[in-house]
Amino acid sequence: MTERARAILTEAIGRPLRKVIASIHFFEGRCDDEPVELWLSFESLALFRLSGASDGWRLEVDETTPEPVDMEESGEIILGDMSNKTMFDSMVGRELKGVWIVESPAEEIIGVRFDFGLPTRPVVINWGDELRIAADYPSEVWEEGISEAAMQPVTSR
Repeated sequence: MTERARAILTEAIGRPLRKVIASIHFFEGRCDDEPVELWLSFESLALFRLSGASDGWRLEVDETTPEPVDMEESGEIILGDMSNKTMFDSMVGRELKGVWIVESPAEEIIGVRFDFGLPTRPVVINWGDELRIAADYPSEVWEEGISEAAMQPVTSR
């Protein structure tokens, strides 16, 4: 994970979540269950994207803007406001209290856990070539030697 990606995540600490946008693969009249990419919008902060790296093992964080994609005979990537359709629904409007990153044994960032001061702390993880949004990491994560580390908040804005 780049220094900019780390800065994006730590800058979100202390800010309320405003919106969650997802890009979803749509093909033959149905949408995939998991998003291709996820954007989070926090108060007074640029929209940022969580996406899986092409190697299926890293989570990337950047400020790429959401755009639909026509994949011709393979369908399309559509965008949708997921603020009320994922486990983030109860977090919208709440201040982000903390962020944890999950690293592989090779020190690649593969996931992020968010704490909004509620019992559920949503996890976004790139696991097996797809993003997963869940209440916890898949059980196999710990078998792979994965570790979790808290991000430190930005002290001055």
